[in-house]
Amino acid sequence: MSAHKFVGDLLIRIGLIDAAGLALGLAAQSQQMRSLGRALASLGLAGEPAVAAAIASALHLEYVDGEPPDVGAAVGDLLPAAFCWKRGIAPLGVDGK
Repeated sequence: MSAHKFVGDLLIRIGLIDAAGLALGLAAQSQQMRSLGRALASLGLAGEPAVAAAIASALHLEYVDGEPPDVGAAVGDLLPAAFCWKRGIAPLGVDGK
């Protein structure tokens, strides 16, 4: 399943958008070279934070809205910076060992 299909089906299933809205969003995404969440937001069909929160929930991830939390130096040193930049991730804390 492609990421577009996964996200689109998810947003329809939870009632954030309908099929017509998804079609408009995918067209805008293609034209504007943006994420689907940004494309839907630019059309006024769904807020980008709502889309991000829905995706995070479906993937069983925590969604952080607003200002990022303070991250201690020890946590930041857990993963190499190049690894984080390449994958668009950042460690936020340590839970357990």
